[in-house]
Amino acid sequence: MVLGTRELFDVLKKGDIKITPQKLCFYYLPTIIAVKMWQIIMNTKTAEYAMAKHTIIGKKELDVLEKQFMTLNSKRIELKYYNKI
Repeated sequence: MVLGTRELFDVLKKGDIKITPQKLCFYYLPTIIAVKMWQIIMNTKTAEYAMAKHTIIGKKELDVLEKQFMTLNSKRIELKYYNKI
């Protein structure tokens, strides 16, 4: 997930699109730290509830966002990790 998100951020950066909010830059911490942070966060009841609710409510939104994103990736940057998510 961390590596896939980094790939997507790289596509945005190459398209001169700024990553906001700034706090998302924690994805560029060393991989081992970012992965460990997500493991801790995702192992909470709050994350379980929030993610479950978001996957139910946000499915159509995420489909639209993915299509728009792939349009942005006009340079066809290989998304090696994202495609495994």
